[in-house]
Amino acid sequence: MNWKRLADRMTRTTLRTFSDNPGGVPSIIYIRGGVQTPLPDAVFDENYQTVDPETGAAIISDAPMIGVMRSDLPGGAWKEGDTVTVRGVTYRAVEAQKDSENHAKIILHRLP
Repeated sequence: MNWKRLADRMTRTTLRTFSDNPGGVPSIIYIRGGVQTPLPDAVFDENYQTVDPETGAAIISDAPMIGVMRSDLPGGAWKEGDTVTVRGVTYRAVEAQKDSENHAKIILHRLP
């Protein structure tokens, strides 16, 4: 098994383990142009936290995010204007932070 396939399997297993998927029903829906794509393996984090690479200090933001396999998104990537619904709350996708494999953190902005 090659490295990419192994990394994809590991990432998908991790996402599935921590997914926001109660009772087998995906609660995260990705919407592009009116087309809804359920994301059963996505992970929602309401208060995204990261580390400043220069200082090592934790950075806490009130910006929510989802962690998702890029291949699960329509066309394999996010686009400006896409929206995400999580447990009935709608967010706009504002930025994607991709890794070198198939995973992305999509930063969200809650819509009124």
